[in-house]
Amino acid sequence: MSNILIVYETAEGHTADIAHHIAKVTQEKGHNVETIDVKHIPFNYSLDTFDAFIFGASIHMSHYPAEIKSFIVTNQGYIENYPSAFFSVCLTAAKSGSEAKTQVEQYISTFLSELDWQPQAVASFGGALLYTSYGFFKKSLLKNIAQKSGLDTNTSQDYDYTDWEAVNKFVGDFLNLLPASQPTMQV
Repeated sequence: MSNILIVYETAEGHTADIAHHIAKVTQEKGHNVETIDVKHIPFNYSLDTFDAFIFGASIHMSHYPAEIKSFIVTNQGYIENYPSAFFSVCLTAAKSGSEAKTQVEQYISTFLSELDWQPQAVASFGGALLYTSYGFFKKSLLKNIAQKSGLDTNTSQDYDYTDWEAVNKFVGDFLNLLPASQPTMQV
């Protein structure tokens, strides 16, 4: 059993939904999990009780947020000693085709090279269009982007493009990388 920290960044809440789903699946597999939004991590937050890390962030305007980058850089010396994973959330991942896949891979590759970090597991999941929670301007902007991308444009409802089975597979693959817990010897 591992003590796993899931740190995520979310702009509209969907990355948080994915992070909490990952936590639930991980807990069901017998691990201890703490999930926290990077914007709410207290100063001098201690990582010394964790032995595995999962980070998640969403792409906005072709970039990941500075907060998640800063947290990883600040704690990289510690994180690199343990298994780690990264998941990306973006609407481009919801599109089919090699061009979309290449674009998502480029986002992730650039992010990881900027950090000089190599997590043991990496995945990208389609995001969501939460039209019903957007204001007029954001709704119009995202509808325009969705239309150009071939995604849904009916702004009277929300759309979840996350492949939840792929999320479950990501969790399983990462948990398989963790060292098996050693049984305590009875004397």
